[in-house]
Amino acid sequence: MNCENKFCIYYENHACILETIDMDTLGCCDSCIYVDLDESVLREARSKTREKFEMIYEHWKNKSAT
Repeated sequence: MNCENKFCIYYENHACILETIDMDTLGCCDSCIYVDLDESVLREARSKTREKFEMIYEHWKNKSAT
């Protein structure tokens, strides 16, 4: 089964490794268990992601200005 939740412990190579899952009333996976990440790891990942998106935005902005 395809999966997009990279923070679930059952996520591997864009798929869920469970044979079956339960869904809630909104269609979200009820079997999901989130990886326990240290706050410092999350903070660093947020910072790097913001930097990446700022670079992409600046590149797009400069390209569209020409």
